[in-house]
Amino acid sequence: MAITVTIAPCRADRLPNGRMRLPIQLIEIAQAMSDDCDGDPIHILDSDGQEAAVIGRRDVEIELF
Repeated sequence: MAITVTIAPCRADRLPNGRMRLPIQLIEIAQAMSDDCDGDPIHILDSDGQEAAVIGRRDVEIELF
């Protein structure tokens, strides 16, 4: 099973007390998803829909003669 995660730019938010809240890195979320799915590959796309990274194992292609 393959899961596709689309990443997009995001910015830090300023809380009312003046502290900054930084969003969790989406690459870390993809790694956690892959770990929870027994290493299934997570395909990460950039904002143009192009594959930027793959987390987890890739399917091995075997050619039979």
